[in-house]
Amino acid sequence: MTKPTLPAQAALRPHDVGNRPPGETPPVPDGQRFETVLAHAEALGQRVVLEGLLAVADRLGLYARPYVLSVMFTPPTNKTRMLFTVWPEAAGMRMWVAADAFEEFFPEISADETRRQLGPADQERLLDQTAAREFSAGLERLFRRGPPSGRQV
Repeated sequence: MTKPTLPAQAALRPHDVGNRPPGETPPVPDGQRFETVLAHAEALGQRVVLEGLLAVADRLGLYARPYVLSVMFTPPTNKTRMLFTVWPEAAGMRMWVAADAFEEFFPEISADETRRQLGPADQERLLDQTAAREFSAGLERLFRRGPPSGRQV
C-alpha cells in the first residue's frame, strides 16, 4: 500500500501561535511536521479521517498547520488564523470551525454560507467518518470556483 503524500508547505515557525480553540496543543518541531499528529490519529483509529481532511485541504489550497495532537487549517495568506481545527479522539474527529474567518479571508464566502456548507461553527463538535466526508464535500462546494487565493489581513 502506498503511503499518502502530505502537503508540501513552508516551515512551521514556533512563535506563530495563531487563533487556537481551547485546549489546542503547541506546534511540533519542523522535523516532525505531520508524523506526530498522524501517529496520534492512528493510535486512536482516526488516521484515515485525518488524511482525508489533509488531502482535501491541500487540493483546495488551504494551509495545514500540524500541532502535537491537532491540525489547524488556515488561509494560504495568513498561516496564523484558524479556519478550522481538528484533533483526533477515539470516538471520532473533534472539530472547531471559525465561520467568520472564512468570510474575512474569502469575502466571496459569507459566514452564513460557511455554516450551511460545513455545519455548526464556533463550537466543538465530533465527526465520525461519514460526517468528516460530508464536511470535506462542504469544503469542496464552498471553493467550487477554484482554489482560494485568500485576502491578506
